[in-house]
Amino acid sequence: MSEEDLIAALKNALERGETIEEAKLSLLNAGYKRSEIEKAAKVIEGLKVKKSRIPKPKFGEKEIPTPPKF
Repeated sequence: MSEEDLIAALKNALERGETIEEAKLSLLNAGYKRSEIEKAAKVIEGLKVKKSRIPKPKFGEKEIPTPPKF
């Protein structure tokens, strides 16, 4: 399985509600190399960091409105 395939497999698992650790363990149990899985997981973690630059409000908090432009 190529790196792109491992990344896709991890993304699919996360979308199904698995944790990254559960997804990695599934791939490891399926016979994939730990080093390749970890490399793909780092790509996934990098994508999560990029997406989370703008903090989302916590549960029960209201979003802060964007100030008007003058």
